[in-house]
Amino acid sequence: MLFKDRTFHGNPPQDEQLHARSALEAAVASKLAAAGTLDASDLNVVVRGSEVAISGSLSCREEIDRAIEVVMSIPGVTAVNHTIFVRSL
Repeated sequence: MLFKDRTFHGNPPQDEQLHARSALEAAVASKLAAAGTLDASDLNVVVRGSEVAISGSLSCREEIDRAIEVVMSIPGVTAVNHTIFVRSL
């Protein structure tokens, strides 16, 4: 799983914003890695406030649905936006 540079419109976030964002990104990464029904190694996660953006690829539509479900179950997450596509074999 890859994390994007920590900037907001080119400016580094304030320390408290960085801490909250880092904590939520870590929670998302941990939950996705522990969700035994999907391989999250090709996913990128970006947190903005309480919204999580996920991009990358998974092996089927069911894994995409499961990833969204897992992320929405994390306390503090209010929305999930994704650009996840199904890998071709």
